[in-house]
Amino acid sequence: MEELETVLAEADLPLTADGSPVFHQSRHSIPTFSRCLHAPEGTESLDYDMHESPQTLRFLSEQAAALKMKSCCLRLLGRGGIRWIVVCVAGLGTGLVASAINVSLMGLAELRRLLLSKAIESSAGVVAPYLVFLAFSLACASVAGALVCFVEPLAAGSGIPEIKSFLNGVNVPRVLRPLTLVAKGVGVIFSVAAGLPCGKEGPMIHCGAIMGALASYAFSGPLLRPISIDREQRDLVAAGAAAGVAAAFGAPVGGVLFAIEEGASHMSVDIMLKTFVCSAVSALVVHFFTGGFDGQTWGLFGAEVPLPFGHLPDLAFHIWELPTFAFMGLVGGLAGAFWNALNLRLSRWRMRYIGVRTCRRFLEVLVLTTLIVSLKFFVPVLVTGNLDYVVGTDLQTYYWDGEDEAVDVIFHRDFISPSSLLIAGTVQFVISVVTYGMGVPSGLFVPMLYLGALWGRLFGEGLLMIGMVDSHEHVAKYAVVGAVAALAGTARISISLSVIMLECIDNNSFGAPLFLATMIAKWVGSIFNPGIYDIHLELKHVPLLEPRAQKEMLSMRVQDVMAKDVVSLCPVETVRRVLEVLEDSERLHHGFPVVDEASGRFLGLIQRRMLLHLLRSGRERSIFQERLGPAEEQNTPKPVPNWLSNSELATQATGRFKMSELQSALGPQDLDRCVNLLPYTNQGAYTIPAHARVMRCYALFRSMGLRHLPVVDEQSKLCGMITRKDLILAPAHEKKWFGGQDDDAESSDQESESEDEETDAAS
Repeated sequence: MEELETVLAEADLPLTADGSPVFHQSRHSIPTFSRCLHAPEGTESLDYDMHESPQTLRFLSEQAAALKMKSCCLRLLGRGGIRWIVVCVAGLGTGLVASAINVSLMGLAELRRLLLSKAIESSAGVVAPYLVFLAFSLACASVAGALVCFVEPLAAGSGIPEIKSFLNGVNVPRVLRPLTLVAKGVGVIFSVAAGLPCGKEGPMIHCGAIMGALASYAFSGPLLRPISIDREQRDLVAAGAAAGVAAAFGAPVGGVLFAIEEGASHMSVDIMLKTFVCSAVSALVVHFFTGGFDGQTWGLFGAEVPLPFGHLPDLAFHIWELPTFAFMGLVGGLAGAFWNALNLRLSRWRMRYIGVRTCRRFLEVLVLTTLIVSLKFFVPVLVTGNLDYVVGTDLQTYYWDGEDEAVDVIFHRDFISPSSLLIAGTVQFVISVVTYGMGVPSGLFVPMLYLGALWGRLFGEGLLMIGMVDSHEHVAKYAVVGAVAALAGTARISISLSVIMLECIDNNSFGAPLFLATMIAKWVGSIFNPGIYDIHLELKHVPLLEPRAQKEMLSMRVQDVMAKDVVSLCPVETVRRVLEVLEDSERLHHGFPVVDEASGRFLGLIQRRMLLHLLRSGRERSIFQERLGPAEEQNTPKPVPNWLSNSELATQATGRFKMSELQSALGPQDLDRCVNLLPYTNQGAYTIPAHARVMRCYALFRSMGLRHLPVVDEQSKLCGMITRKDLILAPAHEKKWFGGQDDDAESSDQESESEDEETDAAS
């Protein structure tokens, strides 16, 4: 109610004489995503609603009875106990993947140092070391680019936008496949080793989400399959993403907060606890291997385990320094918005001229790697005037070593030349803008933390020069605040980022400056453009539902945005009619309303995959009935001779078959038979009145994780259908940040899907 009052105040609606708002009464269709735009091919909405069909309830009762008859161990654990085991397995797998990435990066970094040192020793000039440095970087970048350009394009970038969309209820094809895991994990090793400004943290989050999705297949059997496999997979993907954060930074609490902040709107106390357990297991595994390989302290945990940026226990601050930290947040928000605007222009150019799976994208990787590596090699040489003055100094760490090592140096070094900070910060800003979005796995966390640490330390050195800071010991706190402000201004992450940094520096008393800087950076940056992850989702036209509805929706009714040309079915349909509906290539819908033919009253909603299974198993299970006699009895429900087996229902999550298989399974005599759809229909589906406000529809749709929402009138007659694409206003979607609509937009009244994906019986 409080949120509704806030929206009313912001909506600036005209008022009547008694002070009540005047709502929009237009009967014309409002331009929405479904009418003006189109999502990426194969993109599907996910359905987290509980289906109350008699078939599902029978499945659950038989499943509970079967569990009681199994072994004592399985009876004691039950589905709840097994779910905890699966959560721990997902955390263990994420920790092992992250540890393999860390160990591989340590080995490649040592190899690069060895090759470079030998080249410097054997040559008096800069040509031989440069060629060795360039050749090593190009070799690594070629592997990373080939995995993205020719194996799996979705391995590019951080993967956080795609995981965010999945947690929001949109499934982008191939995001959670094992092949994507391999391409992402191996690719990020070589992209970071190539010396590109790429962080391993975002790809680790993606890898963790894939491990969570793979762990969910433990519930695909008839004994353990929950009532909604989509919901189970969503929870495990959220836990896996949080475990990826914990593995990257050693911050399990920050990982849980990241999962909540970046899209897990479904989070409950139970899911939060499982997410924390998954994150803790992942962090424990990474700490075990980090202490063993890096510090030779196998099995030792606690304060002795190395942290990503080192321990910073002494970060005292005065109360009058808070305005200074707030100013740093302001600058971070402005810089982040400018960074996002530049990357947006570059990304649109790439989409138009480079493509996704082309040789041009691979060539771009090689060209940009050559330019970036050359810049990083020659800038410190030109600054010092001699190659020997670079080796073994901070400049080598800034330009030639890993960015996490550079952040560690900035946080802990007593004195750093302001000029070197300024030059390194300028170079990092340029190359980070160019790198994010190219055809290699690349995260954004550490590159932006490094950029912010550079200018934050420069700001602190300036305060020291004018006497506002006492000594070099107090300059490090400005580098820490600058680091989080830069990342918050770009990615618009606030609370989780602050907690991650607190866990990384082992200083819980420095929370107030971090919270202040990140919140201000997020607010200021959001004035100009969305976060970088939302920008890339918008560029791909992914129909994401934001946490809050647009205030314009308060003046709209559901009947203004709903799809009116709805394909519906009768309670008893012929096999021929069902087959024709499923084969309709122009309207490949996922769900169909079941409507009483005589009165038009809405009876329930049946899923496409259930219809596919009915046609496939109808003859074998004796589900098909002979045609009823008189015409007035055509829509009278009759008892079904048999049900779908539990194993058939369980395989809905993994089974694949095409329409050609259905046609071969049906004989000519089956087409004129009837099938009673009511036992397989969700008769408790959510509905909404046609006169309801779109804002209420938006809240119901997002909070319950719906895929379809039937619209009914006062007599419960079907009027239309709402999908998530009908709840995104196209003008705001396109013009708010990007200016203009897509010329290739397609109209669709109901959610469309490709034939291969729709004939997939996957849940």
